[in-house]
Amino acid sequence: MRVVAIGGGVSSCTFASIYKSKHPKDEVFIIEQNKDILSRVLVSGNGRANLFNERFLSDTSTCFNNPSEYQRLIDKHLVKDFLNDYLNKINLSIIKDEEGRCYPYSNTAKSVKRQMLDYLTKLKVNIVRESKVISIDTKEKTITYLKDNKKEKMNYDTLYFGIGGVAYDRNKENYLDLFKTLNVKYECFEPGLVPLITKEKIPNYLVGSRLKCKITLLISQKELYSEEGEILFKKDGLSGISIFNASLFIKENSPANYQIKIDPFNRNPFNQMPELNSKTLYGILNEKISDYILDKLRLNSFTKENIIESLTFKINGKYPLKEAQISLGGIETFEIDNTFHLKENPSVIIGGESLNIHAICGGFNMGFAFLSGYKAGNN
Repeated sequence: MRVVAIGGGVSSCTFASIYKSKHPKDEVFIIEQNKDILSRVLVSGNGRANLFNERFLSDTSTCFNNPSEYQRLIDKHLVKDFLNDYLNKINLSIIKDEEGRCYPYSNTAKSVKRQMLDYLTKLKVNIVRESKVISIDTKEKTITYLKDNKKEKMNYDTLYFGIGGVAYDRNKENYLDLFKTLNVKYECFEPGLVPLITKEKIPNYLVGSRLKCKITLLISQKELYSEEGEILFKKDGLSGISIFNASLFIKENSPANYQIKIDPFNRNPFNQMPELNSKTLYGILNEKISDYILDKLRLNSFTKENIIESLTFKINGKYPLKEAQISLGGIETFEIDNTFHLKENPSVIIGGESLNIHAICGGFNMGFAFLSGYKAGNN
C-alpha cells in the first residue's frame, strides 16, 4: 500500500505521521516543492507559531466563514483526541494566552517544526523535496512531478491533497490546474486576513495612528461581522487584527456595498463621558483622531451617532494576495465526506487550506489544518 501526501505543510505532515503510525508497513510519501517542509510554520504568530485556540473546545460559530461545514467535519471529541494524542506523540507542550491563543511552550515556531519533523523521521515517512506536482491522474492513480527539471511519476493507492493556499508568494495558476485534474468544484482564490482599501482618502496626518474601538462590517447597511480591537490607519485604508478578520467576509468583485463602521466609545459607557464638544473630544480620543472627526463633522452636532458616522468608511477592495495571511477559496466542502475523502473518488483526501473553509486570526486556520490531517489520518 502506498500513500502519497502532496504538500509539506501542517495538514499533510499531520496526516502522514498519523497514518504511518497506524500502518507502519505501508509506504508513505510527502511531496514538497520547496527545499524543506513546514516552512510556513516558522512565520506563524510572528515566529511564535499560533498553532491552536482554546475555543476549538467550546464555540467556534463566529470563527469560520462556513461554520456549519466546520461543525460537520470537526467535533469536540476529535479536538480532545488530537490534543491528548498527537501533541503527546510529537512531544510538544503548548501554552495559551489570556485570549485562548495557543503557542508552543518554548515560544518559538522552530520547536513545532522540529518536533513534527522528528516524528516523521522516526516513523520513516519518505520526504521528497524540491519536487513540484504538475498533474494528477485519478484514473491511473498516478501523480506527475518535476524534479531537477525532469518529469517523474509516482503511483499511489491513497492520495492526500494538502497543498495549502496561495497567499504571499505562491502561484495560484498551478493550484487551479491541479484542482481541475481532480474534477472538483472550487472557488477561485482571493485575499483573506488582509488590510482593507477605503474609498475615503486617509489624510497624511492620520496615517500610522492607532485606535482601540469596535468595528462593524456592514453590507448594504446590514451587520455582517463585528469585533473589538485595535485598528491602524494606512495611507489607503485600514488594518489591524479586527480588520483582517472582517476581510474574511468580504467578497472581491462583488456588487455589494461594504462599509466599516468604527465606534471609538466601546470601552467606556457613553453616559460616563463628559458632554461632547470640540474641547472634551481631545480628552477622550487622541489628537489625530480628534482632528479627523472635527474635519468630518464641521457644522454637525457633537453626538455619538454623528461621530461614529464620521468614522464610517466605504470599502473599495482588499490588499493583494501577496500581502494576505491566507487565501480564501479552494475546493468546495460539499465535495468531501465527513472524513475528508472525495465523495466521487474516495481514494483522494482533501485537507487544510486547500478546502474552501477559513477562519479568523488566532490559531484557527492552523488548528483546522492540524485537525483535518489528524482526522483523515485516523480514517
